[in-house]
Parts: sequence; structure tokens; C-alpha cells
Amino acid sequence: MTTQTAVEPSIWVGCLACYNAGHLIGEWVTLELGDREANETAVKEYTDTHTSDTAYPHEEWMAFDHEGIPGLKGESINEAFDILEALHGWVETYGDQIPIDVFGELHSQEFEPSEVSYFGEADSYKDVASQMVDDGLYGEIPEQLVGYIDCDAIGRDLRLNGLMEIGGHFWSPH
Repeated sequence: MTTQTAVEPSIWVGCLACYNAGHLIGEWVTLELGDREANETAVKEYTDTHTSDTAYPHEEWMAFDHEGIPGLKGESINEAFDILEALHGWVETYGDQIPIDVFGELHSQEFEPSEVSYFGEADSYKDVASQMVDDGLYGEIPEQLVGYIDCDAIGRDLRLNGLMEIGGHFWSPH
């Protein structure tokens, strides 16, 4: 049995000057879905306490890595905040009514339901994969082959290809 753990939205906040000088000065900061003020405070608490701890001035902070934030393409901390606000809005407004479309990419910060696929609530990536198979998203599967479908592997592929779980909700940028 495979156990999936939820990915908390987080960014690795780092100093750009240090990064350019070959030093990784930064920290993972956990963010909240839909709470921009709390997110800004969490990042500010880190950056305020690390303004002069090396020979390089810490003037510009970037999000050099992220987890649980589908569609984040650049290194903008504000873009991460924008995406989390939009995802929160979709969960509140559309629930699982957003149509599924797993192809394409998220191109802008002007979010529309057609730009991100919402897969609904599930307990694991395997459950999402199983639902997709049941819904016929992989085409009609002959009854003799149904037992050979590996939903664990499909779920793992979905996760590796960008499907994100945020608070039990599954999203895919496109």
C-alpha cells in the first residue's frame, strides 16, 4: 500500500546577490492557501532576520524553488502569492465544477477556470488516477484488461507531470 503525503505550498526564498556570487543563502517558507497577508508576513519575517549575515547585501529576494504551487514558472515571490490566492478562489467558488482538461500550460497571472484543471478532492494520487480510469479519460478499456491497470503508477506519473495536491484538492496547471 502506498501512502501519499500532502504537499504544503512552500517556496525556497533566497538572496539573489548571494546566489549570483555562488552562495546559497535562503530557507524554505511554508505558505497558506488564500492568505496573502500571512504569506507576506512569513517571507518578511525570514528576510528581515537575514539582512546582513554575510558579506553580500541582501537586497533582492527570489523564490528559487517551490512545492505545491502549480503553474509557478518564474522566481517571483508575488507570483507564488497570486497563484495561491487564485487557487483558493477556485476552491471556494467552483469546487469540483471546474472542467478537467489536462493539456497545455498556465501562461498568465490572469487566472480563468479553463487555465487550470481541478480534479476534485481525493485521498491520494492513486485515487485520482483510479477516478480518471473509471471516467474513461484513458479511453475505453476492455474488461479483460481492467485488472492490469496500475493506478499507483498512473498516480505517480500524474504527480511527476505536475498534478499538485493542496489540502486534499488536486490541481494540474496547463
